[in-house]
Amino acid sequence: MPISKLMRSVIIAGAVLCVINLFISFCLYYQARKIGFVDTIRLVNGYKFKEDLEAQEEKRLNAIKQAADSFKTLYSVMARSAHPDTGRMNSVMAQVDRLSSVFQQEYQRSNQEINEKVWTRLNPAIHEFSKAHRIELLVGANGMGTVLYGSDTRDYTEDMLKYVNSKY
Repeated sequence: MPISKLMRSVIIAGAVLCVINLFISFCLYYQARKIGFVDTIRLVNGYKFKEDLEAQEEKRLNAIKQAADSFKTLYSVMARSAHPDTGRMNSVMAQVDRLSSVFQQEYQRSNQEINEKVWTRLNPAIHEFSKAHRIELLVGANGMGTVLYGSDTRDYTEDMLKYVNSKY
């Protein structure tokens, strides 16, 4: 039994609508895949370059801290002596205060410098990663409300960490 023209038109229209529906679904899915987020705290803390910089700075900062600790020990010994020399004790305590202040300043400066160096290296790597994965929008999540929710399928943190550490 031959198919009527009307029936043939209905079948063709149905097939065209199915193809259009599949195309639209694919486009929507593809577009949604181009948006993601990265937990910036995990990214920075897991970056090997940062770990290496911190290890280098730790040695230098420990030297300052040890000097302050030595003066604290000297002060304790002087305070326990039979006839403590308050002039010298005040001088030693002034050294402890000065070294503690220097340590705090150096610690803050060191953290700031490390963060600047890390982000100077991370920013181009993030750009490269996003281009390679055809991500059009990559949002930084820092646990402070910038991304309130993100599906695990949109979380690129681990992939980004692997990428930046392989580049380092």
